[in-house]
Amino acid sequence: MSASFKISKIKKREKTVFRVYTGTDPVTRKKRYKQFRTNLEAGVWVKNEKVRQLAHGRITSGLDGAVVSNWSRLEEELASLGTSLAEVGREAVKRLTKVTKRGTARECFTAFAEMKIRESSRPRYLGDLRKKANAFLRSLPEADQTQMRAITEPEVTNYLDNLRTSKTDRLNHERTLGVWMRWAYSDGWMGADPMPRRPKGQKTVQTTHGEAVTLTPKEVSKLLNACVSSQDWTTLSFVALAVFAGIRPEAEFRKRIIDPKTQKRRTVTLNWADIKPGGIAIASELSKTGVPRMVPVQPVLSEWLDFIKKQAAEPLSGPVVAGHWPKHWTDWRKANWPHVWHQDQLRHSFGNYRLAVLKNANAVALEMGNSAAVVLKHYWRWETLEPEALEFWALTPQKIVEKKAGHP
Repeated sequence: MSASFKISKIKKREKTVFRVYTGTDPVTRKKRYKQFRTNLEAGVWVKNEKVRQLAHGRITSGLDGAVVSNWSRLEEELASLGTSLAEVGREAVKRLTKVTKRGTARECFTAFAEMKIRESSRPRYLGDLRKKANAFLRSLPEADQTQMRAITEPEVTNYLDNLRTSKTDRLNHERTLGVWMRWAYSDGWMGADPMPRRPKGQKTVQTTHGEAVTLTPKEVSKLLNACVSSQDWTTLSFVALAVFAGIRPEAEFRKRIIDPKTQKRRTVTLNWADIKPGGIAIASELSKTGVPRMVPVQPVLSEWLDFIKKQAAEPLSGPVVAGHWPKHWTDWRKANWPHVWHQDQLRHSFGNYRLAVLKNANAVALEMGNSAAVVLKHYWRWETLEPEALEFWALTPQKIVEKKAGHP
């Protein structure tokens, strides 16, 4: 509403002041005034206010009515949330001015993944990272083409809150996304860290660590039987080496590394030439810990290797598993193993039954490429009886084939 800006001289608490009429409040319908100590101050304010309103009139006269209507609606919605359009706008400007890199969420994640590859991150970790990041990207309005700088805490929180999973898995998603998001923020893709803040004193979900999941001798027998029945000798080789020698299933058969000389990515593999009658050579570049080791070939494994050589159509040479192995292994389990599968349970079974027989954590640690403390923490199961362990180490091809053929 327009105002006359009339200056009035009045007495207030025995002091002379000058007030300016500025119009009527649209809600209370009360008259509004501004008060000044001197007539000069009041006059200066009136002059500046008239100039400001004149400029404001020129600006608003060129505005689209629909735009103004949207602003008004947003202002009402924000007011109900305890804020204003101006405040939100200032925060957005403050956040976006910190952005130094422009691009889509897909471009940002690609740069992040390449950085992780240069750090020689494990393939399993990278696979899990891509899986969770892609799931998050699919939840965005423009999917992976969403501008990275436009992603804020509400998008992340909404995604996490809509996950149909356990609290532990939700926390894993949050941690994985957090690694990417905080890197994006520090690298200039985002103007603020979008990960939700936990209230002080709120405890995170505690995950249990300790005893590893293992297979019983009966379950190992069924698994070997399934390998033989499918006549998939690559899968049988993988299972036999992991369960009877403790070779790490996810890291010591095939691994992507950065060559220290050329600084280029290359693949290192466990080859048949590395498997000798007396031991299996795990090179330093293939070993998870970077420490080479020689794993003894137990009699049961020696018999399985001989069995595989006789069954294979061609002489065993080159890598034990090929480049498409992860997908092949997943597809094989879907077709031949209708049971829950736990990561690394083949290697964990080896550690459990080897320790049950040797009862020497240091010796088992050398074979597995771990410390004695880790072996005792994860693989020592006091309830595993030695007869059960001996049954495991007696699962030769002859027993499996005879059982498959129906012989007693």
